[in-house]
Amino acid sequence: MKKQVTLYSTFLFPFWFLLLMPNMWLILIATQMIIVSFVLIGALKHIGVDDVPSVWRKSILWNTFYGFLAYLVASGLLVPTQFVNENTSAGTWFLEHITYPVAENPFSGVFAFLYTLLAVAVGALIVYFANRKISFRKTSLTPEQTHKVCLYLAIFSAPYFVFVPSTVFYAKMAGMITML
Repeated sequence: MKKQVTLYSTFLFPFWFLLLMPNMWLILIATQMIIVSFVLIGALKHIGVDDVPSVWRKSILWNTFYGFLAYLVASGLLVPTQFVNENTSAGTWFLEHITYPVAENPFSGVFAFLYTLLAVAVGALIVYFANRKISFRKTSLTPEQTHKVCLYLAIFSAPYFVFVPSTVFYAKMAGMITML
């Protein structure tokens, strides 16, 4: 008996969108840089760092890179949920409680929400540890200041975008198509 694997296109929409519209990568990277800049400057001012412009200049590219990497990893952790064998009772349960909700709306089921939250937490850990080890090496921050700034970055720039229901994208695209 041949094993059947079904791929649900509702989850892959953002990936196809980026492939079809390559200029969106620039917009996403710029948006990530703006978000990280706000968080970084706010965190540095909140903990009382005097040389905010210097720290920003020396770390912003790394901060942006690791934030973007966290989004890719979090999205990548959600992809395996779409490859489930639906011929078993466990597969049927997984499809109903995790696969469909993750693909359409992570808030529609407890298990999908928790799985998506796990992906966001992994992304936040990447932001924290990568920034702590690499981003602030050439700055004048103390280890305690680095820890606090990395905590701010991990909490406020975690890949929360993976929680956005794909139905929002489809509604926008449907509206754009009908306008044509």
